[in-house]
Amino acid sequence: MTDREKMEAIAITDEQLMESFALSQDEKAFDQLMSRHKARAYRFCLAILHDHDEAMDASQEGFIRVFRAAGTYQAGRPFKPWFHRILRNCALGRIRKAKRRRKSGGVDELVRTAAPPDYDPHKCAEAMRLIEAMSELSENHQEILALRHAEGLSYAEIAQRLGIPQGTVMSRLYHAREALRKKHGL
Repeated sequence: MTDREKMEAIAITDEQLMESFALSQDEKAFDQLMSRHKARAYRFCLAILHDHDEAMDASQEGFIRVFRAAGTYQAGRPFKPWFHRILRNCALGRIRKAKRRRKSGGVDELVRTAAPPDYDPHKCAEAMRLIEAMSELSENHQEILALRHAEGLSYAEIAQRLGIPQGTVMSRLYHAREALRKKHGL
C-alpha cells in the first residue's frame, strides 16, 4: 500500500467503511474495520472475560456478527457504539454459558488467566485477587471498569459508547469502585 493509499484509508471514517460494506459487501472495507478495531475489541473482551482464549473468541464472534448483521446497520449512526453493543453481548453471553456449565456440574469452567513466564508472584497474586473481585460485580460494573481502566476511555467516550449520560458513567464508576473496596478492600 502506498503512502497516498494509507492517507486515503485513514481519512475514511468507520461509518463510511461500514456503509460501504453494508451496501456493496465491500470486503476491503470490512477488513479495514477489523484491522482498526481488533486490538480494542480484544482488550474490552479480555477485561470482561479475564481469559485470553475466551477474549479472542468473543472478539472474533463480534466481528462475525458485524459481518452477518451489516444489513441492520443504520447509515449515519455512529459505528463504535453499535459495535460495542455487539461485543458486549458476545462477552456476556460467554459468561452466562460458563455459569450454566458450572451450575450443571461440568468441569469445563473458564480458566481465569495464565501467568507470563517472567511474572512476579506478588503482582500475579494481586492481579488474580482483582480479577476474582471483579468477577463478583454486576455486569454493568464490570463493563464500566473495563472501559475506563482496560481501554482507558474518558467519561465522554464511555458515555458515547454505552449511549448513556456522562453523569451515569461517573456514578457507575463510583459505585463499581465502592463495591470493590467494600467487598475486597481494593
